[in-house]
Amino acid sequence: MGVNGSVLNGIIDVYTNTNLLQYDNVFGDKHHLTVLLGTDLQRTNYKSFGMSSNFIPDERLGLSGIDVGIVQQNGAVARISYNTLESGFGSIGYNYAGKYYVSGTFRADGSSKFSDNRWGYFPSAAVKWKFSEEAFMKNQSFISDANIRASYGTAGNNRVGDFDYVANLNFTSQLYLNGGLVGFNAVTSNLPNPTLKWETDTKQNIAVDLAFLNDRINLTVEYYHNKVTDLLYRTPLPGNVGYSSAIRNIASLSNRGVEITLGADVVRSQNFDYSTSFNISFNKNRLDALSDPGEEGLTTNVNWDPNFTSIPAFISKVGGPLGQIYGYISDGLYQLEDFDKQPNGTYLLKANMPLNGPTQSRASMVPGMEKYRDINNDGTINDNDKTVIGNGYPIHVGGWSNNFRYKNFDLNMFFQWSYGNDIINANRIWFTGGSVTFRSNLGPQNAFADYANRWTINNTNTDIARIGQNSAVYSTRYVEDGSYLRLKAFNVGYNFPQKWLTKYKINRLRVFVSAANLFTITGYKGYDPEVSTYSTALSPALDYSSYPRPITITGGINLSL
Repeated sequence: MGVNGSVLNGIIDVYTNTNLLQYDNVFGDKHHLTVLLGTDLQRTNYKSFGMSSNFIPDERLGLSGIDVGIVQQNGAVARISYNTLESGFGSIGYNYAGKYYVSGTFRADGSSKFSDNRWGYFPSAAVKWKFSEEAFMKNQSFISDANIRASYGTAGNNRVGDFDYVANLNFTSQLYLNGGLVGFNAVTSNLPNPTLKWETDTKQNIAVDLAFLNDRINLTVEYYHNKVTDLLYRTPLPGNVGYSSAIRNIASLSNRGVEITLGADVVRSQNFDYSTSFNISFNKNRLDALSDPGEEGLTTNVNWDPNFTSIPAFISKVGGPLGQIYGYISDGLYQLEDFDKQPNGTYLLKANMPLNGPTQSRASMVPGMEKYRDINNDGTINDNDKTVIGNGYPIHVGGWSNNFRYKNFDLNMFFQWSYGNDIINANRIWFTGGSVTFRSNLGPQNAFADYANRWTINNTNTDIARIGQNSAVYSTRYVEDGSYLRLKAFNVGYNFPQKWLTKYKINRLRVFVSAANLFTITGYKGYDPEVSTYSTALSPALDYSSYPRPITITGGINLSL
């Protein structure tokens, strides 16, 4: 290709106009009313232009030499697009005597990204009772503040392409027809869907906020139920359709759970303070429905390697959680006793042993291959033997912050954790033998150290498959517990006494050292259990070639004159 180069210029212009009218008044010292009306207009214009070429005669020409090289048509970019959003909204809020609160809002949003269903309408409401202000709470001192609150609200999502509702045209000369290259032509790049509409996110919650002992202890317990309907999702299509995917409103999802937050000023004294804050969240998600009544669920592929592009890694079933890991249950390795030794010294799998894949034959099976559980006992391993082999979402997550002060020294430590989630460690698929088969055309590949303990005729007491393991599958062998506890942040500092600083006309001087990700306690074998490779709502837990979060240590001085 010789010297090559490219240039791309992109411009995004956003125009907005917002108008607000607000009324706020207090009647009779106890009635507080607020009313807000507004409109919002927004237009976003996108432009991008560029080109690329190969075999530029002299690299010293830089970008000015692109036009004298061989211009690449597939590297030419000339795009222009736009979208508009028009909104009207109103809200009203009322509280009586600082005890009873009620509010309501209503939005109407119209988006150019939709055709037949351009407008969406989204109401919300909230109430709160501050019962610590009631007369029956005045004669006690243990509870210093208390309220109960509840809310219901909807919001819209229009995050699709500007013109996904119509068939877009791609102009190209790289089209072969009847064995020959056809000249300049246009082809549709997507299936139209004029019935696309707003995705709606509905949130409901009820919570109790309590403060004790003059606000030294604070507790919040909240239950929530969130539901997404008419989910906008790029749905994979069968190959015979001619398009790989299409944007559809395909599903409804829900999340429900409990969040608990507890904070306390444990010690307050002249020389020593200690305060702490703890939070924990339990969440369950569920696929409530799909657009087609007959659909029982959907699988999700992760394109981390060409051999696994068509292999489902996750499954979401109607009525069940999202992002469950999908594959085979590993039953160890085939051992010598699973085979009959033939007169020519080869091994033939016994008739009562299942094959480890639909493309295998008994003659192709050899000792040391990975064995999978034959769930339906039909004598072979196929898609009917796949099942849920892990949960991509944690049972609970949380954090714990601790703040200490001793005289002029201060210390903060923040711990973070996740419990109950599993991860597909695709690095181990690649580096514990898979690369030998999957990338044999690239020559020798590196491997993890434990691959030295792979199965051989003289090393049968191992769980590492033999060289040449010939299965591009997901199994429990590569699913690991992703639970962890991490010291996320650490900060220690010293504030110089004011009496030392006054004569130098310094208001404040503090030196500090801070660190992040100092240590992690986990059973996960990868670099980092807090991974997000290829992460989506339907594929939350696959780790491949991800960078771990670095341990960072910094120091500094805060000076105020």
